[in-house]
Amino acid sequence: MSNFNEDFATKFQCKTNYTSWSIQNQLIDICAKNIVDQIVTEIKECGIFSVMCDEARCFRQEQLSLCVRYTNGLDVVERFLGFIDVSMKQDANALASAMTNFFQQNGISQSIVAQSYDGASIMSGQFNGVQQKIKTQHPEAIYIHCMAHKVNLLIMDMCKVVKDTRIVFNCLESLYVYFSHPTNNTKFCEMQKKLGIKETSLTRISDTRWNCRFKNCRAVKQNYQAIIQLLNSEVDIAMNRDVSQAIGILATIKSTRFIINLFILEEVLQLANMLSTKFQQKSVTLGKTVNLIEGMIDTFEQNRSNKIWTELWININ
Repeated sequence: MSNFNEDFATKFQCKTNYTSWSIQNQLIDICAKNIVDQIVTEIKECGIFSVMCDEARCFRQEQLSLCVRYTNGLDVVERFLGFIDVSMKQDANALASAMTNFFQQNGISQSIVAQSYDGASIMSGQFNGVQQKIKTQHPEAIYIHCMAHKVNLLIMDMCKVVKDTRIVFNCLESLYVYFSHPTNNTKFCEMQKKLGIKETSLTRISDTRWNCRFKNCRAVKQNYQAIIQLLNSEVDIAMNRDVSQAIGILATIKSTRFIINLFILEEVLQLANMLSTKFQQKSVTLGKTVNLIEGMIDTFEQNRSNKIWTELWININ
C-alpha cells in the first residue's frame, strides 16, 4: 500500500519520534509557557493580585516558590506561577528584586494589594524585610503572616514548653529510629499483618512539617499492640544493643502517663491539622480564617470538661 499512497508511506516510516529527553523537556516548557500566559491574561483582566512566596530548596539550588491569588469573575483563584532561582543571594533586597524581575519578565505590571510569607525576619521584617521592599513599590500591598505557619509556630512552642509533650515526642522519635532499621521494620510489618492491623509506617518528627506529629501519634495509637508485642519479643530474643533500646522504649510507652498524653495529643493535633488544612485551601478568605480560629478556640474550651475527659478515659481503657 505504501507504494501507491505517499501519505501512508510517510506515516509508517517511523523515522521521527518525540521520545528523547530534550524534546520532552521542550514540550513541557511549551505547556508551562501556555499556562503562565493564561494566568497573566487573567491577572491583567482582574487588574490587581496578591502574592504568596516560600522557600523551596532543591538539592542543586535555592528557590522561591511563587503563587498568586486574584479574582476570575466572581471566583477567587490561586495559581502557581513558577520557581525563582535565588542561589546567588538570599537577602531581602535580592529576594524582592527576584520577585519583581520575575513579574516584569512575564509582563505582569498590575498592582500587588496583598502579600503573604512565613514569619522569618528576612521575609516579614517591618523595616528591611521583603514585605517592606515590596510595599515600597506597591503601597497597597498589606502583609499577612501565613496562617498555616502561625499554627506551626504555636504547635512548636507548645511542644517545647510542656514537659509531657516533649517526653511523648522524644519517645515517638525513638520509635521511628528503632523501626527504621530494615530488619525491625520488616518485623513490624509482619506483626501488623498478624494482628490484622492496616499497615502504617512511622515517620520522622520534623520541626517544619509538624503535621507528621499528628500522623505519628495516630500511627502509634493504632499500632500500639503491635509495637508492644514486637518490643517484648525483641527483649526476649535479641542479643545486641537493640535490647537496651527496646527496654527503654517499653518502659515509657507502657506508662499510664504516656498513654494519656498520647491520646490527648492526638485529639489536639487532629484539630490543629484540620485547621491548617483549611488555611491552605484555595477558597479560604481572611473572614473565614477568623471564624475558623474562633471556632477552634471554642472547641478547645469545651473539651476542658469532665464529660470529655470521661469519654477520653473510656477510649483509653
